[in-house]
Amino acid sequence: MGHFVGEDTPFDDVRFLPPNCALTWEDGRLELQVRSSGAAPSQTEALGFDEAVETYRELFAQSISRRLPGDDRFTVPVSGGRDSRHILLELARQGARPRSCATVKYRPPATNEDTRVARLLAARLGVTHVEIDKPSSFFQAELKEIHLTNYCGGGHGWILPLASRLNGEFTMTYDGLAGEVLSAGFMLSRRKMDLFRMHDFEALASLVLAENQLEPVLRNVLSAELYRSIPANEAIERLVRELRKHAEAANPVLSFVFWNRTRRCIGSIPFGIFHQIPVVHVPYLDHALFDFLFSLDPALVEHGRLHDETIRRSYPGFADIPYEDKSVHAKFSPADRSYYREARKELFTFLGGASSEALQVVNRPYLVAKIAVDLLARRVDAPWYLRPALQAIELERLRLAA
Repeated sequence: MGHFVGEDTPFDDVRFLPPNCALTWEDGRLELQVRSSGAAPSQTEALGFDEAVETYRELFAQSISRRLPGDDRFTVPVSGGRDSRHILLELARQGARPRSCATVKYRPPATNEDTRVARLLAARLGVTHVEIDKPSSFFQAELKEIHLTNYCGGGHGWILPLASRLNGEFTMTYDGLAGEVLSAGFMLSRRKMDLFRMHDFEALASLVLAENQLEPVLRNVLSAELYRSIPANEAIERLVRELRKHAEAANPVLSFVFWNRTRRCIGSIPFGIFHQIPVVHVPYLDHALFDFLFSLDPALVEHGRLHDETIRRSYPGFADIPYEDKSVHAKFSPADRSYYREARKELFTFLGGASSEALQVVNRPYLVAKIAVDLLARRVDAPWYLRPALQAIELERLRLAA
């Protein structure tokens, strides 16, 4: 899946802090109390679409009002999507316009859509827009991100230049964590809902595990011994236990995605990679707003219509500014291909410098041969094998040093 579930980590004796818990350290003793209920609403709120939009408008405005900046040393990173736009426009409506907005250029192949849309928004608001280039080294960014996320996964190397730019220049920033999940039906599907209702957790686990198509990657990248030691049925069993926890939620798919992918993967951006920025606000996690969105009928948030309409009604003067056009196809430039060729060369050097003990967890002959073939090819994409190989080797290095 690219991330852990529940409270799991790669380490035997380390756990992630559970939701809805109280941790107490007193007189050298640690006590952790996990409440079995109350982490989120369990009943669906019976609202019509218009009422849901109006309530969303009010609660989001309240969330921002609780998190207004005290000075002008704040910024809002902006993309071509909904979450950052909603935050930026509501801040502006309440009289808090940032000095500048930044958009980070995504790794190739990437369109110019984020920058195009962000510039339109910034120009309308009279705010300076800054475009930040992608990491100079794809390899180094992926390696650094593994350590910044405590080996727990994520694939967020692309955002490191933004974190570097914000550090020192701003004391506060805003992150749209969970906006798309809570109000735009991200990863929601009728098939998943049906499997939850039928309590067919094994079929649901198989469906979820297949979404990222990582099994063939692991089969090729990991050593035969390691791959045999982690059969797919163990992953299914572990995921079934996690899925059962969310079966009674008002929107079980939302509950599962939020408490796992959002909390364990995407949350590592504001709460890990941005750790040097003094204040990082996540307005969609305001308790009142979160509880409301979490309790909505799934039909209200399908296809993103709730979020789109809420933004349109709240800021009619910006309704003509488009969102990212996802039909635009990115094209590889010679510079893009050179970017990934360098990453392959760096991986090759890394493999050559690693100890034989650390390399025992990966299929080194396959990786070396694959790198060689890719370097000889005229057209190459991103090295899909780079991150899982680095993750395995870095974990094994840590294990050997323990």
